[in-house]
Amino acid sequence: MNSYAKKTAVGFLLLCLIGSIYWGFIIYKYDSNLGTENVFTITDNQSFVSDNDSDILLDLDFNSGTDNLDWALTKVILVKNGTEFQCTTGGLISLSEDSEKIKSSLVADGVTFNVAIDAISDNFVYLDVGDMEQSNESDYTIKFSKTDIFLGENVVGLYTDELLFSQLNYSDVKDENYSESSEERLDWYDYNLSVHRVEAKDRVYIIDDGSSKYKIQFLSYYNSNDEQRQISMIVSWIDGESFQALNDPEKVQPSPCILIDTDQNENQWSSNETIYVKENNFQICNSSCELLVQLYYQDIIVEGNSSIVIY
Repeated sequence: MNSYAKKTAVGFLLLCLIGSIYWGFIIYKYDSNLGTENVFTITDNQSFVSDNDSDILLDLDFNSGTDNLDWALTKVILVKNGTEFQCTTGGLISLSEDSEKIKSSLVADGVTFNVAIDAISDNFVYLDVGDMEQSNESDYTIKFSKTDIFLGENVVGLYTDELLFSQLNYSDVKDENYSESSEERLDWYDYNLSVHRVEAKDRVYIIDDGSSKYKIQFLSYYNSNDEQRQISMIVSWIDGESFQALNDPEKVQPSPCILIDTDQNENQWSSNETIYVKENNFQICNSSCELLVQLYYQDIIVEGNSSIVIY
């Protein structure tokens, strides 16, 4: 090999090395659109714990950040001596559905389910939305395998890119034609070539299973450990026969603590708003105690001073 060829080969290898390093840096620095940059703070401006089971325990607000958090994408958990207490605005929580491939639980609004699907297998995982539990190929609403998501045979759907999940009501779409069916997989994601990531589209699906209508938004293809084929989504009922999963006493129960929205905004926690956390006919603290607060938005932990001692 002559010197020119050697120089060319070396230059090519250097370019490949630089390109690999740059691409690796881009992957490392990748930041999804999920979560919030808000930072929360805890105070006890009006807490006074007693033997009652309806004491105000603490206040939550943001000391930085301008995002208004959608309650349908938010989860608030108090932890006392290792025991967790989930708080909601709607006063209900669910006993988590924890089957082999599907996990679901109510989020802060008390009417929306967060669902995590392990879709790693070539075999489909089946979800019955009405019962909010894993099903089988003979009776399901949606099925999942890797990036492939299909509606059930008797299920139809449509989607909107214009309305937020929490703001969408059935009246907004009742005159629209259903364009989605079981014949084609849902077009629910984009592939970002620059970082080789599957990114959920910012859209809301409306599905009709013949008796009830639900709204669905896909959130991510990755779990909190950044493992792929771990699909997360939120689901809420909007019309038709009542949501069976919300009426099953074996799945739903009163929440031990309730979030009092001072702005009385049913849909969101405004960035400049204080939220009161109150016992909901359930005694969490009857004397001085230390509480940890875990705040999640779109399944991503929110930063903040997470510990407080209340009196």
